[in-house]
Amino acid sequence: MTQTPPDLLRQLYQTALAASADRQSHPTRDRSATARSAAMALTSDLGLEAIQLETVPDAGIPALVRPHADLARATPPGTVIFSSASPQRLRGQDNLARNLSYLLGLGLALDGARDIWALAADTEGLDSGGAAAGALLHPDSLSRALALGLEPGSLLDQGEALHFFASLNDLLPPAPAEARIRDFRAILVL
Repeated sequence: MTQTPPDLLRQLYQTALAASADRQSHPTRDRSATARSAAMALTSDLGLEAIQLETVPDAGIPALVRPHADLARATPPGTVIFSSASPQRLRGQDNLARNLSYLLGLGLALDGARDIWALAADTEGLDSGGAAAGALLHPDSLSRALALGLEPGSLLDQGEALHFFASLNDLLPPAPAEARIRDFRAILVL
């Protein structure tokens, strides 16, 4: 693989956005399914395996991320695990930052697991009230945050996942308005 893991995740996300914005090719088809299919096809084209998960509705962050982290740890290298958010609000979390909260919770559950990266974004660009579409999680995100004096668990509990990822310069810019699909989440295992 010649791309860095963050660049690969960004490419998958951009592919999903482009597919969802192409209304002429898929005017009546569910654009979320179109976007997910495009990202999964690119995954296959890159020689990687793809796993699609269904999200448990109305789950709290720990109940949602623990199975995803466990699966990522048990998954062979060369796999991308895709999931999308429930359209329902996550219990106990500000709905405007549900992907950032998911990603920070996933980082805490992975606890610095090597060779696992993730991206979570609201494709409407509203995940953080318009400041960011989402963020990237690196294997060293927690250690970088601790080196900056941040307390990741406390930030998650306080609904400050935006501050966590902004401090690490790992936020994604808002997505274009024409790309309206459900949340996009991908975990890359190398």
